[in-house]
Amino acid sequence: MNNKRRKQIKEVQNQLSGIREELHSILCDEDEYLCNMPEGLFSSSEKSMVAQENVGDLQFSVDAVDELIDTLKGVIERKHI
Repeated sequence: MNNKRRKQIKEVQNQLSGIREELHSILCDEDEYLCNMPEGLFSSSEKSMVAQENVGDLQFSVDAVDELIDTLKGVIERKHI
């Protein structure tokens, strides 16, 4: 891979890092909302079920972006054979 493409991938990596931070912030906010939900509402509410699903999906998304960033790091660091 030439330096131009490496630089392009690094730029994408930086953009993904920003997206990851935004997703993580949203995840923390949703988790805080869920944790602060009153006990009665938490155990019987559709809102709590939706919030739990949101937390799970957001965590999955953060993990997926982390994996993508790591994969791109491997592409950048790979040596020519």
